[in-house]
Amino acid sequence: AAKTYGFELAQVVTMNAAIGGSVLANLVLGTDPDLTDRWEKYKKTHATISAMFDPNTPGFKSMTTAESAARNARLVSQVDVNKRDFLQKRVFFVNTQRDGKSNDMPFYLKDVAGFMAEQADPNDGLVMHKDQSLTEVGTPLLEITRAGHFSLVGPYEAGTCREEFARLL
Repeated sequence: AAKTYGFELAQVVTMNAAIGGSVLANLVLGTDPDLTDRWEKYKKTHATISAMFDPNTPGFKSMTTAESAARNARLVSQVDVNKRDFLQKRVFFVNTQRDGKSNDMPFYLKDVAGFMAEQADPNDGLVMHKDQSLTEVGTPLLEITRAGHFSLVGPYEAGTCREEFARLL
């Protein structure tokens, strides 16, 4: 028998973004000395970061954790308490956490995903779990533990996401 929750789902928009910042941007720009040091050690036994990543690209700076944290703080400060309450009830975040077995990364990000797999903090292969949603705005909806960063937006491991959404609904 189908479960009934008393509401009808009108629309689903999935987004897996570096809302709180990107480890890749931090690596490319060297904004986190501890992370950069760990990356340099990792590179000694693995291939180097792709030449496709140009630190002079303005987009990378905007994706660092420091820039993202400042932007998110401004956003939250500009949302009055009534709108924030509304957003808490209407915005849901779907987080992913790569299990190290999923094959959902484009070839040019494999090195970064491998590096991320060695980190202690949960992550999706590119973005730390703590940086996948906004604080004070929205509610966690679902944690997909067998899929990585690209699983929600591309053909990689799409079946896993469908299984998890079906389980939830």
